[in-house]
Amino acid sequence: MKKPHKSQKSTKSPAKRAARPVATARRARSTPQPAAQAPAPESFDEGDEKEAATRRPDEMDGDLLEFVKAIDHYKREHRRQFPSWGEVLHVLKSLGFKRSA
Repeated sequence: MKKPHKSQKSTKSPAKRAARPVATARRARSTPQPAAQAPAPESFDEGDEKEAATRRPDEMDGDLLEFVKAIDHYKREHRRQFPSWGEVLHVLKSLGFKRSA
């Protein structure tokens, strides 16, 4: 039995092919709507956080550098690219953090 040529495989006209719904339309319906974000607390200064996130190690103060190194060590040791908040708390406690109150 002969195999059909490429031109014989598709029997639909280009207009009919274009009229089919595309996969992105299905995904758009099933994508959950993002939750409304709560306003940031007034005491939060976004500029400070962005500045701290982009500092080089030689620009960090001692406590911050120690924390960053401890998190890096934990991530390498446990093969975790993104540690959970519980794991971050574990690292903080290993550095001697205690809740005051």
